[in-house]
Amino acid sequence: MSVAHGETLNSKNGLVDPADAVSPAATRREKVIYPLARLIPYIRRYPLMLTLTIVSLLVAAASTLFLPFAIRQVIDAGFANGSGEIDSYFQVLLVIVAVLAVASAIRFYCVYWLGERLVADLKGDVFSKLISLSAPSYDSNHSGE
Repeated sequence: MSVAHGETLNSKNGLVDPADAVSPAATRREKVIYPLARLIPYIRRYPLMLTLTIVSLLVAAASTLFLPFAIRQVIDAGFANGSGEIDSYFQVLLVIVAVLAVASAIRFYCVYWLGERLVADLKGDVFSKLISLSAPSYDSNHSGE
């Protein structure tokens, strides 16, 4: 069976209107974003840690962008001049690397801490919901429902 341009083949029998067809990428994007958006109220409980995470991410990204510039300065100005200025360029390079390391460590800690707190809050809410249910609801609903 040949399929005309713009038409998609139906798994049952026949063709489907292209307007009805949903791309797998769009479906996957919707499935991933919606559950994460439901976690926003939990993350908003910790504004200081969230701010620290975002700031450390931006500092780490900025220092990563400065690394090629610093290396270029070491090579161009430090080696090309033949003077003793290479030490100062290496010091700047080491400062940038140290800032990158500290910012990455802070970001890692904050993301880990936020994740642990988020899971603990979710567990607490699920437990509270389960405790609030009546006894007959446990008889009518099985595990996993």
